[in-house]
Amino acid sequence: MKIALIGAGNVATHLGRKLFGVGEELTQVFSRNWLKAKQLADELGAVPVDDLAEITTVADLYLIAVHDDAIGEVAARLADNGVVDRLVVHTSGATPMQLFSEAAPGLERVGVLYPLQTFSKIRQPDFTKIPICVDASQTSDRELLRSLALNISPHVYPINDQQRATLHLAAVFVNNFTNHLFAIGENILKVGDLPFEMLLPLIQETVGKLENGPPAAMQTGPAIRHDEATIERHLRQLDGQPDLQEIYRLISQNIIASHL
Repeated sequence: MKIALIGAGNVATHLGRKLFGVGEELTQVFSRNWLKAKQLADELGAVPVDDLAEITTVADLYLIAVHDDAIGEVAARLADNGVVDRLVVHTSGATPMQLFSEAAPGLERVGVLYPLQTFSKIRQPDFTKIPICVDASQTSDRELLRSLALNISPHVYPINDQQRATLHLAAVFVNNFTNHLFAIGENILKVGDLPFEMLLPLIQETVGKLENGPPAAMQTGPAIRHDEATIERHLRQLDGQPDLQEIYRLISQNIIASHL
């Protein structure tokens, strides 16, 4: 399968590497930043381009891995350039497939290939553990994406727009929000001249326990114990930081309410 990769960020980089590693043919890599396009294209044996007008019209799959607010623009440009009977797919968890029909009604075959993972340049993801969510406007293309996804991960889920939106919302809570809480914890430790590494075993055990049961059953801490004295003591420690007090108070109240 000939794949034109639209994007050179974290998702595009790791997906491109994995697809190239399992033998897929990456024909082009597009980025508005020529250097990024060239660096990734050289790695994938592809041709770099920094102008959407230069994207080939004969690839089998156009994989759009760009910021969500740019997907519609890219799709429209592809349609204007004559990519109308080829499969065009985005990798977003939050963007409905319906965006294609709104932004580029000329596209006849559209879909989604969404890897449920947080990607960064400094870490190599293990695709054998990553869920890949697929969808397409045509049944045959859905099967094609499912087969492609199975080449890079054994965990492939055909899900629709509504299910993917639900999944993405849950992912924001368990990934983005928890990481922000880690950052808050780190800042609190800095005030006490304590290293963040002291919390790492606790974080790892918290996640590890999820293999033994649902999160609600694993809940510990002062809120679930209704330990009002400790909660009030923590809130006093956060005097002068009303935003953190509010976060602490809201989460504690939600834990209590969830375990009544």
